[in-house]
Amino acid sequence: MTGAAPRRMKPAAPVPLHRQVIEALCSFLESSGAPADNRLQSENVLAAQIGVSRATIRETLLAMEREGYITKKHGVGTFVHPSALRAKTRIESVVDFGQLLTQAGCERVTAVSKVCAGIAGDYAAPLEVASEHRLMVYKRVFMADGRPAIYSVVRIPQAVLAGELPVPAESESIFSLIKRASGEEATHRIAWLKARTVDPEVGEALGLPVGEPVLSWDSVMYNYRDRPLLHSSVFFNTAVVPLCTVGMTASAGTSS
Repeated sequence: MTGAAPRRMKPAAPVPLHRQVIEALCSFLESSGAPADNRLQSENVLAAQIGVSRATIRETLLAMEREGYITKKHGVGTFVHPSALRAKTRIESVVDFGQLLTQAGCERVTAVSKVCAGIAGDYAAPLEVASEHRLMVYKRVFMADGRPAIYSVVRIPQAVLAGELPVPAESESIFSLIKRASGEEATHRIAWLKARTVDPEVGEALGLPVGEPVLSWDSVMYNYRDRPLLHSSVFFNTAVVPLCTVGMTASAGTSS
């Protein structure tokens, strides 16, 4: 690779370090252009350029291979896929909705938030609480250049909260919010993509007709002890933010 080096990492940031490295490498490859043969430099060179350990680079490249950004060929090298770099709205790698919209080319991204109380009810099972357990509920509409793009409803059990409920910053990610609300870090999530019809609440939030099909995403985030920290329901206005997914084919194999 040629041109300026990728930006150096900030280990204190709330986003996992290997995810920061993926973002830095993708941004660098797009701005400087992939090598003529699409071959990446060695792990040692990449680690020195970005300012992280070789172990972090190795973890990053493994994640990038799973996500379809690169292919590692044993004895040949590691090859980047510009086609995957151009896929900006990948739903399987979403870390922050504001960032997703920015990557999609939106110049002005804002979020309108509302906080209210509720009970677990139908969400008791995935949250592993009693149906009458109290929840704090965050409702957020993400606006992309003035158009409603994403509606998110986040449900946090009262038992998870560490103290006073924080008010989310406009561009704050759900990972940062749950850390401030509970004092715990979300280590993993399980998500289900669903086709639903727009109800009055979603219709008002996204400006969509009631009864129209809408893509939704339900997920549960867990801590390292596998304790559920929150349940979220997200609705996407795909006319504003078209979503895609990228992955390795079954025939691609691995480098091991």
